[in-house]
Amino acid sequence: MKNKTIKSYKPLYFVISLVLLALVGLFVAMKKVDMIQIIPIAIVVIILGIIFISKNLKDAKDVKKGLTIEDERSRKVSLLAGAKSFQISMWYILILMWVSSVLNIITLNPEQSLGFSIVGMAIIYGITWLWANKQEDLDIAVKF
Repeated sequence: MKNKTIKSYKPLYFVISLVLLALVGLFVAMKKVDMIQIIPIAIVVIILGIIFISKNLKDAKDVKKGLTIEDERSRKVSLLAGAKSFQISMWYILILMWVSSVLNIITLNPEQSLGFSIVGMAIIYGITWLWANKQEDLDIAVKF
């Protein structure tokens, strides 16, 4: 398999530009929207920017050392985590719908339902990725 390498820092500059653009947009919107609504969005944008920038910097360092960015194991971990998180997320959404509509334990409007679904799926993917990354034999973990 061919070694994946970063040819330049263009992806890093692109991500930095997007983060800065989003932050400028948030500060402009602060005049029209309450500060309480802006803070969670700003936190998410800053966290995503830090994650993308640190990943690109790590990849650039690995390329300088002559290492591959993605190997066969990391690809298997990603595929396994994606498959398991998809299965678990479907159950999560069904339970969320059942709890909110049938049992009437909580009442969610469509925006809240969508938000809880997306955040829940992201958390589920993170947990399944951590689980899959700790597995020594991924072929056995696939049978789970």
